[in-house]
Amino acid sequence: MSSSDEEVSWVQWYCTLRGNEFLCEVEEDYISDKFNLTGLSEMVPLYRHALHTILDCFEPDDDDDKEQVQKSAEHLYGYIHCRYIMTNRGLQAMVDKWRNGEFQTCQRAYCNNQQMLPIGVTDKPLAECVKLFCPQCNEVYTPVKQRYQSLDGAYFGTGFPHMLFMVYPQLRIKPHKDQFVPKMYGFKIHDTALDVQLEKGKQIENQRKRAENAVYQATKKVQKMQYHIENSKKQITNKSEKVTEKDKSGKSEKLPENQQISESKTASSHNQLKQNPSQTLSQKLSSTNSTSNQTSTQINQINSVQNMEIINMENPQNLIWAQQDPPSYQSTQTSGNPVKTAADYDTQHLDHAITATERLVLNEAGDGSGSLQ
Repeated sequence: MSSSDEEVSWVQWYCTLRGNEFLCEVEEDYISDKFNLTGLSEMVPLYRHALHTILDCFEPDDDDDKEQVQKSAEHLYGYIHCRYIMTNRGLQAMVDKWRNGEFQTCQRAYCNNQQMLPIGVTDKPLAECVKLFCPQCNEVYTPVKQRYQSLDGAYFGTGFPHMLFMVYPQLRIKPHKDQFVPKMYGFKIHDTALDVQLEKGKQIENQRKRAENAVYQATKKVQKMQYHIENSKKQITNKSEKVTEKDKSGKSEKLPENQQISESKTASSHNQLKQNPSQTLSQKLSSTNSTSNQTSTQINQINSVQNMEIINMENPQNLIWAQQDPPSYQSTQTSGNPVKTAADYDTQHLDHAITATERLVLNEAGDGSGSLQ
């Protein structure tokens, strides 16, 4: 400490620091008594230097050592303070501070700015900051000012307010009768109303989830159906393309197949002639015989017609048949040509039939080209 601060002790200086206003000044005699410090040497590092610093008996030369000793002294003083405020002298010092309004007031509306007392929610060091206890509503609050949140709650302990009212029962404040009652439209809300609403809210939430799940499943099914429809469409298009390709290929291959068949037939016929000429000739002779029989029947019919015409010519009265024949058989006499009768036309047809049969026989005996060899 400097020469200007020689008259102020370390305890007074520490209690006047910003954020330490809740602490009271512990008497030097209480700090000097080793009985009151039992067990603290194990909780605080550099215990002796820290104790000497509190009693203004030690000041380290090195700055690093000074900082470490200062921190240990602060922790040691806080633990001593927790024990001191549980004594009669400590309680009296805290009552004076309480009456002077050095602690904050309760923010509850029905407490009417009741002064609160500092308290710790746990005795474990460096666990929680100091809290404020309201004797009107028996509730604990966090200090409004930010600077008090760096003050350890273990410096006050969990039993200080209760010890104060045990020692000073006349200071105890009766709880206020006015209590806040939640109302709606002038009616008190039943305690189970919130539970009922909560249950309804859960039911609605479950219904919403089920609806969302149903919609999700439905969309999934629709997507599957669309996928199958698209696949079926693709398959149908592929099949139709294949069918069209087959049709095109079949049409293009029809002509060469017919040509191949005709060529194969001609080749097979030539092979049969080379292999079995007697058998093929016999077959062709049988076919020519059948055609000759047909021509013979036609010749007989023509002869019968000629005979009938000769008879009619001998008997002029029987010329009715010649007059009733078609005009092709009755030609007028022109340019000195004789009249052609039906017999003349029949003989011409006969000549044509004979020449046709001869050609057929020659073709059958030859190579099928219609010319003699």
